[in-house]
Amino acid sequence: MESKPWYQSLTLRGVFLTTLAAFAPKYAAIIPPIVGDLGTIAGLIVTTIGRIRTAKGVTFTGTQE
Repeated sequence: MESKPWYQSLTLRGVFLTTLAAFAPKYAAIIPPIVGDLGTIAGLIVTTIGRIRTAKGVTFTGTQE
């Protein structure tokens, strides 16, 4: 199976976005909770699309097979 670097993974980008949106309103008081909710929803959509479209594995080691 071909692999790609982790930063090119749409799924991992979605997971990062979801995590950021979930915690940002707690640690940055200026961000309203609705922004965090919308960001979480967007992150889940990106993650789902990434998993549906996946054709390559992801590597964290820098060596691609």
